Amino acid sequence: MATAKRDFYEVLGVERSTTLDDIKKAYRKLALQYHPDRNPSNVEAEERFKEATEAYEILSEPEKRQLYDQYGMAAFTPGGAGRGGRQREPAARHALRPASGVHDPGERPVEKRRRLPPAHRRVSQRQSGAFAGSRQRH
Repeated sequence: MATAKRDFYEVLGVERSTTLDDIKKAYRKLALQYHPDRNPSNVEAEERFKEATEAYEILSEPEKRQLYDQYGMAAFTPGGAGRGGRQREPAARHALRPASGVHDPGERPVEKRRRLPPAHRRVSQRQSGAFAGSRQRH
């Protein structure tokens, strides 16, 4: 049975109204204290380091912090609270997306495969002969 995650503000030891600089300071202090390189073979320290890192990842980005403040961990689990694993993007992000067919500037556009112009696609006979091992003309 999975345990419920602690409040991210509690993990970092800061108030909900704290600034980004204070969140960063609190995270760095905990990261140094619980870093696996400083605490080899200490499973509890490793878990606390991971927990602090996850809290910092959410609270350091304004959009994710706003979603966390509004929905809690349910914003980051597929299907709502208590239904499963962590997702890279918040599940509640669909509420922030514009109607279909409209590009969301926050989304990375799909890159199209770049085709070279015809002159670059062709390989001269001299170049192809060098690769094929054919005889050179003198």
